[in-house]
Amino acid sequence: MVSAPLPPRIIEKCLASVRVVIDPVVGKYCNHTPLPRQSMILERDIGLEISRATLDGWVLKVSELLIPIVAAMRRELISGSYIQADETPVDVQAHEGRGQNHQAYLWQYSRWGTNNFVSIVIELLQHRPSFVNRCVGQTLTMKTQKRDTLLCSVATER
Repeated sequence: MVSAPLPPRIIEKCLASVRVVIDPVVGKYCNHTPLPRQSMILERDIGLEISRATLDGWVLKVSELLIPIVAAMRRELISGSYIQADETPVDVQAHEGRGQNHQAYLWQYSRWGTNNFVSIVIELLQHRPSFVNRCVGQTLTMKTQKRDTLLCSVATER
């Protein structure tokens, strides 16, 4: 008896199918359902116990696989002559323990592309670089020596 080879898995040696691994990512980022709640829903609805740590690992692995796509999106974004940038402060749980949060910053970059397509790249920074360093220094240096416009919105200190 010959059996067909298994389809490739997102996570090597993982028994979960691609759909099962992707579903928490969609739930977290499209449906805004936190991973602990997703874990409780799976256990309640179908009796499947998947720990938050496992779900976290799946989300991290999928995000690693998306790095080349994000890099392509960034290249597309900075190819234009006008970029909008926005900084949003967020509390991030520290690795050291529960209840200890630190301030991090989400930077969202966007521009209108061809056919009214919007290019958007979002990145999380664990510290707050200066406004000039972030907006002018880091972003525009990626755009070579062209004269370009960058519109920034930066949150004030709390």
